[in-house]
Amino acid sequence: MNIRIQGPHLPLTEAIEEYVLKRITPLERLVADPSVVCEIELAKTTNHHKSGDIFKAEINMVLPDKHIYLVSEKEDLYSAIDDVREQLDHALSMRKEKKQTLFRRGASRIKDIIKNLRKS
Repeated sequence: MNIRIQGPHLPLTEAIEEYVLKRITPLERLVADPSVVCEIELAKTTNHHKSGDIFKAEINMVLPDKHIYLVSEKEDLYSAIDDVREQLDHALSMRKEKKQTLFRRGASRIKDIIKNLRKS
């Protein structure tokens, strides 16, 4: 999985990039295709908020069978990254479970067909 980190309105420090890579890289186990590109955009929203700065983390991932787009807005950049990471983990694991379920259902139907052929 290729990970691209962008920060159009936020200076990306080495610490931020390392943190993002540390949090996102373990999810490669859920993506079988190494050519998948995971685009991560970190930004600070406008400065007119009364409650202080709001940080946004977006993930855009295009898989062969699905397009995943996730957004999280939090008061802390690191908590926004953690939140969007949890959302991505959930989306990828649900995709994997769905594929396994479809495979098992198909295998079960084939098994039933073979049983019926043996009976007759």
